[in-house]
Amino acid sequence: MVEAPCIEVAKPDILQEHEALARDVARRVHNLILPLADLLPRIPGHEAIDTADALLMDVNRTDGTWMGDGLRPAMGELLAMIADSLDVAKKALSAAETDGSDPINAAHCLLREALPLAVDLSGAFRSSRLAGDSSALRALRERKQAICAPARDPGPVSAQEETKEHQVLSAIALQASILLDVVDSAGRTANINEIRGVLDAARLLTATIGSLADGMTGENKRGDQYGWHNACPN
Repeated sequence: MVEAPCIEVAKPDILQEHEALARDVARRVHNLILPLADLLPRIPGHEAIDTADALLMDVNRTDGTWMGDGLRPAMGELLAMIADSLDVAKKALSAAETDGSDPINAAHCLLREALPLAVDLSGAFRSSRLAGDSSALRALRERKQAICAPARDPGPVSAQEETKEHQVLSAIALQASILLDVVDSAGRTANINEIRGVLDAARLLTATIGSLADGMTGENKRGDQYGWHNACPN
């Protein structure tokens, strides 16, 4: 029996646009959970975080492959799986005991930002597919980009702006605490490969702190490669 050749069917332009917009927002979700890599597997829910990390990398692939078994799921299914995995991780962290300053609390804070964005992304992609346009995805992308845009009016600071500034400062403090934990772990190992890994994590966290600070001043160039100035909380 002769097998029929596999025929690659081109995706409609609107689907390509939806997937491109989804990847833009998914990269921000991924950037939010990247600092968790140094905390694994010391925190509850690390398996679910690993799963979400792998799925987010799959979302960014454009060659039709993925790291799972069988046929690659559709984009909408991948996004739903990411949101579900982060939800599982957040519940595991919420159930764990913490003194408020350990890696469990730091991870919980990061997921508190990443999970709503992942859920919104899954919903926006589904809405855009049903409506046949890109308005929901564009609104989500523009909403996140506008959060850290520099103020045009130097007038009095509103209560909402003060809240956003406080949230960014809290995020900077969180990243600094994770950085201290990372540096402290370097002093507990003599393995050169582990030390190199710690240094890589420290560089990322330092860039994260700088990029969050840039988001407050409108200087976004320094952290563009990490996308952190677009990942500020609402």
